[in-house]
Amino acid sequence: LVIVFLGAAELLRRSQGAAIGSWIVFLATHGLLVFAVDWVFEELLVGGILLTLWLRLREGRPPRLVDGLLAGAIPLFRLELFWVPVLWWIWFGWEKRRWDRQVSTANPGWARNLTLALLVLVLIQVPWAVRNYRLTGQPFFSLQAQAELVKDTQIWPGYSVYKQLEPQPVSRALTQDPLPLMRKTARGLKFYARHLARLWPWPYLGLTGLLVIMLIRGRVTRTPCLFLRNRSEPLSVLAQDFPLGPLAAAGFTTVLLCGLYALFDHNLRHLLVMVPILLWEYSLLTGRLTRQVTERWGASIPARWRGTVTLLAGALVTGLILWFTMVPLSGWDEAGKQAHSLAQGLPARVSAYRDSDPSEIFVPDGALPWYANRPGVWEPGDPEVQKIIRSLLGASAPAR
Repeated sequence: LVIVFLGAAELLRRSQGAAIGSWIVFLATHGLLVFAVDWVFEELLVGGILLTLWLRLREGRPPRLVDGLLAGAIPLFRLELFWVPVLWWIWFGWEKRRWDRQVSTANPGWARNLTLALLVLVLIQVPWAVRNYRLTGQPFFSLQAQAELVKDTQIWPGYSVYKQLEPQPVSRALTQDPLPLMRKTARGLKFYARHLARLWPWPYLGLTGLLVIMLIRGRVTRTPCLFLRNRSEPLSVLAQDFPLGPLAAAGFTTVLLCGLYALFDHNLRHLLVMVPILLWEYSLLTGRLTRQVTERWGASIPARWRGTVTLLAGALVTGLILWFTMVPLSGWDEAGKQAHSLAQGLPARVSAYRDSDPSEIFVPDGALPWYANRPGVWEPGDPEVQKIIRSLLGASAPAR
């Protein structure tokens, strides 16, 4: 609901009624967002934070204290995404400076505000970094950083790397045997390329991909990106109606995330952080196209009904686009049924685990210690590893 409100409020401020209808339909019919809400994915929370930062930048506002606070919260949920708002601040600031030079206006304070926002972002990380250093000797410790890169490779199939004791840091994985990682990365890139159309309609993806290519080649940067609040400035009609620059930047960020997660984990849920932003941009694009049609053919509509008709028209156009172009999710319905089936038996398993012998430290399900609020270790399956763990923990439980 927060994401719906944020996007709709900004569109309402822009008097984009058709885009509001499009925005609501996009969110309400998005299959993965339904799972994200039901399963409480932290990516959805991060996506809401990124959407807030994006909408503030979208109007050319320099990063301020509140932006630093919001950006500082992102690494606390997903450490690997700390760079995303920083990249946007630098890119939007550079674009704003370039445009100001073209129209001979000043660009006061962007560098100063950027420095302040970065300082706030860093300060928010300090307490957590101190805590990590005291416990692990690493200020930016992450369990996934010790295993995720080599997970699901020929050397470490499935989650086997998490069931042993030897850390597999990124430096070791890259220097000892990089070939399995290269194969995993290639497999990941192929996965994201094949399944992106399950997150966003392919016509919009095609446009975004074209803009990303143009951005890399430097052509989009020569088009005004609608940073100015004063719409009377001499912008081209194309740039006024279709904000190419921000959409290209959002698409480029998504490409970078695909490359990042191709190294570690191949799951569409990681890209949820960009779903609200791209859907908002697509809603704005669809709304402007719809409004042009309704303004041309809707002169006979009474003035008091035009707002409602425009909103419904945006929703209808979006619904038709999704009906003909959206690729349905695969596998998630079955995963949902399996999760529901497992959840039915979870209370009994949690109760049995709570009542079991306290010396029994190994559990077949890594979720049991969490739900039972009792220390436990995911069963490694190797008796030798079990002995080492018992000796480390001072436990004397027999092997299960």
